[in-house]
Amino acid sequence: MKADARPLKIDDPSGLLKWAAPDRAVATFASMKDIKAHKVALVGLVRQWLAQTSPAQDATPSNFEELWSTDRQVQHRAFVDVMQATAQPVDWAYDVWEELLQNLTHEDNHHRAIAAQVLCNLAKSDPKKRMLKGFDALFAVTRDERFVTARHCLQSLWKVGAAGPAQRKRLLAALERRFEECAPEKNCTLIRYDISQSLRDVYDATQEPGVRELALRLIETEEDLKYRKKYGTVWKKTG
Repeated sequence: MKADARPLKIDDPSGLLKWAAPDRAVATFASMKDIKAHKVALVGLVRQWLAQTSPAQDATPSNFEELWSTDRQVQHRAFVDVMQATAQPVDWAYDVWEELLQNLTHEDNHHRAIAAQVLCNLAKSDPKKRMLKGFDALFAVTRDERFVTARHCLQSLWKVGAAGPAQRKRLLAALERRFEECAPEKNCTLIRYDISQSLRDVYDATQEPGVRELALRLIETEEDLKYRKKYGTVWKKTG
């Protein structure tokens, strides 16, 4: 282990990794067929490794405040830049954390959608686990009066579940309740499809068997066979 290296914390329920040092592990495969058989698990491990070893960015993007611009083109450019910047861990997450939380309830639905998506991207940059405290406010956006805003949030939440066991437990419980409670809503089938996809994304990132079990159990509660099959397509290829 290098003197300046930090130990890695990687969820490996598949047991593929053999640790040579706290900051170094090896996965061994007998053949290309073996690699393909473990493709999903391997992708999840690589994602976690990249999230923890990619150099963190220590400066907030210069156009971060333009996320709240009334000029939609300016706002969109800033959104693209910030999402790209937060695709890997950053050191400035807490500099903007409260600002993002406040915008989750802004009167402009663009602000709410942007704040939710950026917060989800920052879940990997949250060593203090502030997400657990702000989770309810974030998840509330899945019930936004503007359905497109609600979907933007719902489709991004898997990143919270991939950030760590505590965040994952909180997310899974919330998604389970949302799946059950959305039955009377106009867009119930779209919500349930997005939840199925979110659970699949969490599973791909973590390979935690309980995530798949929860998803399949929820899908089985769908009374309409047509939609039960539709949700199930998300899980046809599980690796």
